[in-house]
Amino acid sequence: MRFGALTIAAAVAMGMALSASGTGGSPGSGSTSWQLPDEAIGARLSPVLLLSRQDVQVELAITAEQATAVEQAIAELLAQASSLRGRSGPDAVAARRAVDEAAQQWIEVSLSEEQQARLAQIDLQWQGASALVSRSTIAASLELTEDQRNRIAETLTQGPAPGEAPLQAHHRMHRDAVSVLSEDQRMRWLAMIGSPFEVVAQRAAARDDRVSR
Repeated sequence: MRFGALTIAAAVAMGMALSASGTGGSPGSGSTSWQLPDEAIGARLSPVLLLSRQDVQVELAITAEQATAVEQAIAELLAQASSLRGRSGPDAVAARRAVDEAAQQWIEVSLSEEQQARLAQIDLQWQGASALVSRSTIAASLELTEDQRNRIAETLTQGPAPGEAPLQAHHRMHRDAVSVLSEDQRMRWLAMIGSPFEVVAQRAAARDDRVSR
């Protein structure tokens, strides 16, 4: 199950900006308690980072052994990506690509085919409306017209309303984007994302709780 080219280095930059929200250690700090924060909803990130969240681990029925491996893998990948911050040039580009490839390889080796398939669906649901226009393979598969792309892009420019939580805004923008699709396109899109994944507010979950084994 291929997830496409995603940049962990970019996720590190965003994650470090969000680390002050109290959702765990900073990316690249070596802390295995780091978890992808709720505020990252809507962003296109490496799917391996989604596995840091307890709600995703529960949905995928991650085992105790897998959970330990996830923590170690994410800590190592984020540390590698963090070490490349500020570097430029061909060598740095190649090194960042190697980190992304390592993350993809970890997913393919460590997760079952069923877990990979569900992770791919959660990945699309996490990104939401922007996946329709930012991922060329999806736009092509749905045969989006230029007008549809423009209308969906317009929904993405509307940020959260006063008092609206990020998750609420995420769902609203997704509903607005889906309304642009034809019935056939909508059914194809729903097949891609699978059954709804319920995001559990990270701050509401105890940090030391473990997935029921």
